Amino acid sequence: MIELDEQDVTTTTQRIAKEKGVFANMSSVGSVFRALKVAETIDKGVVVTTICDLDGWYLSSALIE
Repeated sequence: MIELDEQDVTTTTQRIAKEKGVFANMSSVGSVFRALKVAETIDKGVVVTTICDLDGWYLSSALIE
């Protein structure tokens, strides 16, 4: 288990929405956040995570501005 603060969640949510067009909930964002941190520590290879979510709700939330 990893702990994310509100800024980590907001920043990561906005980043994956902007860069990849993916809207995700906090558990999925946690998975992406951790995958990005792991990717920073390796020199070679692929890091994989999954995002299982519906995106409609997030379009009207404060996370997407």
